[in-house]
Amino acid sequence: MGVAWCGSPGKSDGVFKVTTSDEPLQRWRADAMPLIESLLATTRIAMNALRTGPDAVSASWDQIREVANQGGRWLKTRPCPDEEIGDQLGRLIERCEHLAAAVALSVKDPVSVNFDDLANKIRELGTGTVEFLGRLDP
Repeated sequence: MGVAWCGSPGKSDGVFKVTTSDEPLQRWRADAMPLIESLLATTRIAMNALRTGPDAVSASWDQIREVANQGGRWLKTRPCPDEEIGDQLGRLIERCEHLAAAVALSVKDPVSVNFDDLANKIRELGTGTVEFLGRLDP
């Protein structure tokens, strides 16, 4: 817990606020934003591909897989100072990995693709990422 001054520098228009955020967590949040933005972009790419058709879904696989792989590596090398927040991001990365696996299966056997299942995985990733951003915002 800390105390932060909120107001204009050199003016008496601000107030002191008690904050629960600490500097390492703030730094981690800032460092995590490109990954979170990639998860959101991946959701958009996957949903657009799903709307376009099987060929577009197949073409999106590399992007989805790469974001999942990068996210896993990033989180392993930069653990969150708040274990609960780190676990939440880890679950989002797992959702991206599951989506990548489902898309890979659709590439191997396009006839057996369950587009409803793919749409649900995409929605879960997108919704989860937006909810995570809401909780992450200090």
